[in-house]
Amino acid sequence: MWDDSEGGADVMHRLFNCLAALMLVACVAMLGLWARSYWITDTLERADGSEIWESRHGRLMFEHFVPVSPWRLRWSVGQKTPMP
Repeated sequence: MWDDSEGGADVMHRLFNCLAALMLVACVAMLGLWARSYWITDTLERADGSEIWESRHGRLMFEHFVPVSPWRLRWSVGQKTPMP
């Protein structure tokens, strides 16, 4: 694609290394969030309660109910409740 005499291969190697580092950081961040979910519950829901995304006990859960109002979001973070 690029002529090696112009340093094209070097640019491709640097680009690959930067993308690999970025993916490693994203992977570590996801692992951290997954581990955090065992101690902290995060909930994102519509104001009317029609859709709920919840992360707790290492799981991501989604619930959908029939909406009755326009989108309004509410975010809450709380301590873990015992698993039933």
